[in-house]
Amino acid sequence: PAIAGFAAAVSAMGPLYREKAKEIEEIKRYGLALLKEKCPNLCVLSDGDVPGVFTVSLPGYQSETLVHFLAEEGIYVSAGSACGKGKPSKALLSMGIAREKVISAIRISLSAENTKEHMEILAEALAKAQKVLAHR
Repeated sequence: PAIAGFAAAVSAMGPLYREKAKEIEEIKRYGLALLKEKCPNLCVLSDGDVPGVFTVSLPGYQSETLVHFLAEEGIYVSAGSACGKGKPSKALLSMGIAREKVISAIRISLSAENTKEHMEILAEALAKAQKVLAHR
């Protein structure tokens, strides 16, 4: 019964999920364009197969430093997966991405609650991080 109930819920939510996924993907594309504009040396490592999830890198800045800086700005991102905490991503390295880029990677995950304004705030904060951290 639980499996049948779950299947019914997924089926009923299908059209709504697909519409939300399109909206999230649009916000992600908007955000990636802004990030590239505000941070010219930003590299997109993976724009993901999942709507709203992508990985970028700012070579020359450590992932953990960027994560902590953004957290101080009220923005929460990840330096990688929980199972690889503190280590360069094996997945990114296996994709042939240079270690210099992998050690500065941050993963950003959007939800149905995120807006284009949130992406503008993220882009400004990451540009600020580059300026502030360059002087430390």
